[in-house]
Amino acid sequence: MLVLALVGAWLAIRRDDTPGDPPVERKRQVIVWAGAGLFVVQLLFNASYNIWWGGWTAGARHMILGLVLLAPIVAMGFARFPRAGVGLLAVSVANYLAISTVLVQVDDRLTNPLFDFVYPLFLSGNIQRANLGTFLLGLEGLWSIVSLVVCATVLGLALMRRVLSIARLQPIDTHTLR
Repeated sequence: MLVLALVGAWLAIRRDDTPGDPPVERKRQVIVWAGAGLFVVQLLFNASYNIWWGGWTAGARHMILGLVLLAPIVAMGFARFPRAGVGLLAVSVANYLAISTVLVQVDDRLTNPLFDFVYPLFLSGNIQRANLGTFLLGLEGLWSIVSLVVCATVLGLALMRRVLSIARLQPIDTHTLR
């Protein structure tokens, strides 16, 4: 999603020939600069202590709180490139699913924890964490997360349907997406 944040930031601060409503354009730029600035402040704060990389983990866990600040510009990137956004979202969800079901604490000596550790265990069905499929249905391995994936898919499709129905009712101002 950070790729979409970069695209969204570029779209939000670039100048074009079709100026939008000045107050809207100003608000958009304030949101982008405030979010990006606070993200950088948190990044610098995070880098100021001993285990800034997060220790034994599959990702930069200390930066998760700061990622919320990038949501408006991620949304702008997603709106401009929806197909690429869906692809990047799918990769992010797959990574999160694999990491959260296998083990979030990965040896920091691994150069590529996803492909060296997480995905091999995930694809072999070596699920380290108990979940709804294990407790309620008695399923093991990859089958234990099927219930989670089905529930998340149904909720995601329902949310997408709702968002699309709202979008059809309200015209989109293309100036606010640039």
